Amino acid sequence: MPDAIDTLHTHERYKQPIGKKMNIELNNYYQWGGCLRVDAPSYVERTADQELLERLKRGEYCYVLNASQMGKSSLMLRTQQKLEKEGFVCATISLKHLSQNYVNPEDWYQELFECLVK
Repeated sequence: MPDAIDTLHTHERYKQPIGKKMNIELNNYYQWGGCLRVDAPSYVERTADQELLERLKRGEYCYVLNASQMGKSSLMLRTQQKLEKEGFVCATISLKHLSQNYVNPEDWYQELFECLVK
């Protein structure tokens, strides 16, 4: 009996060339690196998506920690779009641009506040 991989590669439908329409659909589906568009068809909604949205709507402080290229920015953008559609005002600040030479937490919060005001 052939294994699954042999069967997959020898099946007739896999021998057919992919048409232009299929190539266009696949090109719109996959993305290499970076943040996905808000309407990206390849985005997989997770439990975290709904949980983050609900907690933010209740006014809770939330943070998302994960490794690089794991969907944090895509989650942020999609959540922000949903909140704005419901009338919430959202702001995005990149903390990597803040100074790292703080003597105390008050200085850090002061710079963060100044970024918000801008």
